[in-house]
Amino acid sequence: MNKLILSLLVLCSSSLFSQVASNEKLLAYSEAKNLTDKGFEKYDSQDYKVAILDFNKAIERDPKYYRAYYWRGRSKEESGDYIGAILDYNKVIELNPNDDYAYFYRGESKINLGDYRGLY
Repeated sequence: MNKLILSLLVLCSSSLFSQVASNEKLLAYSEAKNLTDKGFEKYDSQDYKVAILDFNKAIERDPKYYRAYYWRGRSKEESGDYIGAILDYNKVIELNPNDDYAYFYRGESKINLGDYRGLY
């Protein structure tokens, strides 16, 4: 009987920990999205340096939220940091290989650096 109770406790606690982890991921995603939206507002008003700070916070909160890398890349590109932009676009492509815009803007940043390798 004691083994049965112990087994049930282990099973319940395992399920509870799994649910907590899932809730934490959802919260991180939501916070990253909100921070990215905030950063986009600054990007849209051409305040790229402040936008980058918000995108940094979003990435810190959820390192798998590829949209934050994308908009940080766009902000870096607009600021003339083409190498930083390329690194961010590479991360977008790693996380979401179907993001055509990341490929396009990565190519644009490479052209701005005079690097034409892999563009054709």
